[in-house]
Amino acid sequence: MTTPDIARQTRIGVDIGGTFTDLVWVDDATGAVRVGKLLTTPKDPSQAVEQGVVAVLHDAGSQASDVCSLIHGTTLATNALIERKGARTGLLTTAGFRDAVEIGREGRYDMYDLFIDQPSPLVPRHLRLEVQERIMADGGVLTPLDESSARTAIARLKEAGAEAVAICLLHAYRNPVHERALKDICAERLPGVPVSCSSEVVPEIREYERTSTTCANVYVMPLMGRYLDDLERKLKDLGIPGHFYIMLSAGGVATPDTANGATFLHQIYTRARPGYTVQTSTTSNNNVIVIPNTKITSGILVNYNLPVTPMAAEVNLLAGLDGRDQKIEARFYDPNGLQIASSAANQFVGPAQKTADFSGVALMPTMTEKPAGAYKVALYSNDKMLAQEGFRVSQDLNARASAAAAEKAVAAAAAAEVKKRDDEVRRLAMIDERRAKPLSLRSIDFLNTTKTGARISGATNSFEVSKVLFVGWEVKFDNRLYRLEPNQYRVDAVYIGPDGRTLGSVNDFQPVSANMKAVTFSGRVGNSRGGAFLPGTYTVNFLLNGQSFAERRFQVLADTGGSPYATNPSGGGFGSSMGSSSSTGSSSGSRGATTASSGGAVGPTIATGRISGLRSGGSPAMELRLRPQPNGFLHGELDIHLSGYGSTPIEGFVRGNHLQFQVPYGTETFYFEGQRRVDQISGTFESTPSGERGTWTTQTN
Repeated sequence: MTTPDIARQTRIGVDIGGTFTDLVWVDDATGAVRVGKLLTTPKDPSQAVEQGVVAVLHDAGSQASDVCSLIHGTTLATNALIERKGARTGLLTTAGFRDAVEIGREGRYDMYDLFIDQPSPLVPRHLRLEVQERIMADGGVLTPLDESSARTAIARLKEAGAEAVAICLLHAYRNPVHERALKDICAERLPGVPVSCSSEVVPEIREYERTSTTCANVYVMPLMGRYLDDLERKLKDLGIPGHFYIMLSAGGVATPDTANGATFLHQIYTRARPGYTVQTSTTSNNNVIVIPNTKITSGILVNYNLPVTPMAAEVNLLAGLDGRDQKIEARFYDPNGLQIASSAANQFVGPAQKTADFSGVALMPTMTEKPAGAYKVALYSNDKMLAQEGFRVSQDLNARASAAAAEKAVAAAAAAEVKKRDDEVRRLAMIDERRAKPLSLRSIDFLNTTKTGARISGATNSFEVSKVLFVGWEVKFDNRLYRLEPNQYRVDAVYIGPDGRTLGSVNDFQPVSANMKAVTFSGRVGNSRGGAFLPGTYTVNFLLNGQSFAERRFQVLADTGGSPYATNPSGGGFGSSMGSSSSTGSSSGSRGATTASSGGAVGPTIATGRISGLRSGGSPAMELRLRPQPNGFLHGELDIHLSGYGSTPIEGFVRGNHLQFQVPYGTETFYFEGQRRVDQISGTFESTPSGERGTWTTQTN
């Protein structure tokens, strides 16, 4: 379409929405405005545009031939991406990188959703094929393109019915030579199939972004191509001669050819590394490249200004001559002739422009390892060289030294950061290892103590039966989580008698702060009046938070210095309990420990009587059946003639005339203590947890 050579010029804007299609008609001469609205036609959106243009022109009383431009905005491409209604797309990529578009990056659109479902790639995995090639990060060719593998991959895409092809090779933004070769093979093997190269669509670093954008671009190209061709034909049939533009997402406009995927010129700026200076050389073909004579800071800073001869400067602006898109590519070469960078730029050059200035940015690789000498930049249009210009890179020793120092500082900071990170990793690993065994056993000691824990003796593994009250224990640990983290622990000690029966257990629970180097746990088992332990070897099993960590033994020895737990002189004992050696009391005379006193009962004893103090009241009858053991322990049964009690086994011990035993009844445990005087056995009792207390008296049979 060309601009009409008429006095009146009008413009039309069209926007297609999901429900309505809106139009605006403007008369540039008078400023008159007309608007139109009609329902969108989803199956063929161009139909609503056509109908709306006819309606708004009729409403304005204007002719189609008056329209100098029509600008069209549509979400057709966006909708196709959202609804997944684009072309069946294939992807050609470097071997080993077919899944980059699916792996993506760490970022999520909802960072707190742990079960988020990421959208599937536009290109399914079976249509993502690899080719053998490799471009290095500096643009150098590590592995040349294997055209055989490329043709095989393209043939597979053809068999799979690919309607569009995206090409995204590693580091193609540095050197697109392999992408261009693949594009040529696709044109040969897949005629008519749209192809997008990442080096043309988004020549930027980062594989996921570049690959996904290139795939999205070619995914909608067939759809947009058909739509724009159809719409342009309909506008031509209506007799609209003016320019037809498409609104871009960035806010600009483009011709249908551009929107259909034509390649464009990208901007070119470059910077070199410190230690080099750029110098200009001669120009050629009347195309001037201005290169500032400055110290290079990170690449090669080159500003290109390319005057373009006007296409028809002698024609009046309103004569109707079309402008067009101009595309220029800059390619950079080192002194060895190796292409080290490239960039492209494009812009629309209108008929009113006498010149067009192209400029752009290209990030060149690190120049430190590049030789000083003559470099070259060449400008191309459609692979046809327009001009080339040389420039020299020479060393600046002062700048190079400064750069080296700066790089050293950066490297040191990076190394420090790595060390800090590694130290933290090691610290966390150490914590994890020490959490498995947070305390290291230093020692376990046994002591003779009082009920409150006051020491009667030093640490020992042997105790005299006449002197031991409570056998206490102290367990000392080194805290392996010192200065790392706090914790809390419980140590249990389980006492086992010489006959293998469990006597009881005691525990100690302590919180341990991070500033405690060591911690001591303690506990004790015994009786304030003595008599809890008989001669023999006892075993104590120690547990830390329920896990066994040690077993220790102590001995209770029969001694020769009178026993305060012997029978009193006037009464009979319950039988042998102190071993075979004799003992002499300082105040009670002498007697053989294996011989009972005159009234003693050395065998089983039955005693009957009554008990008072039970919560049921009264004084019910009771019967004791006692069977003293040679080691001093007491077995037997207690039978209380009262409902809910009955005959129950007892466990306890005897020491001369003194006896202690306990009896369980339901949820209660009764603790009995008593003395024998000739043929009478009596004493007190207390129960837990109710706290019942009372007395009992029996007569031996």
